[in-house]
Amino acid sequence: MSAGLGDVIEEFLRQVLPFPLQQSTHVVSNRMVFDESGRLSDFSEPLLHMFNKTAAFFPEATKKLAEGKEFCLLMGDGVGDCTMADGLEIETLKVGFLNEKVEERLPEFRRKFDIVVTDDGVVPEAAFRAIHSA
Repeated sequence: MSAGLGDVIEEFLRQVLPFPLQQSTHVVSNRMVFDESGRLSDFSEPLLHMFNKTAAFFPEATKKLAEGKEFCLLMGDGVGDCTMADGLEIETLKVGFLNEKVEERLPEFRRKFDIVVTDDGVVPEAAFRAIHSA
């Protein structure tokens, strides 16, 4: 789940992952809407932002996919992102990316996330293993 653009996130994943995206990988995010001439005309609703990211905003297909699952990979760059799996009865691996005010914010990130990546570090191998095994 991201307040960013899902179209961009999916394309990034397609280009950098060493394996194809699995059907079980859903990017829940804002989407660009194009008109018949191919121009950007709008964004999907409801608009996701840092204060409303919970499983309550999952589309039906994602809710259905989550049914019966045991694990969730959650990645975020703010402590508010830790609520993205709220509403799911599921074990969650939370990966936090901290790039600004690292010394000041690191203690809170360590309390909220299972893994913290600082200073534009690489995505941890555990995250790639979690995606690939989904």
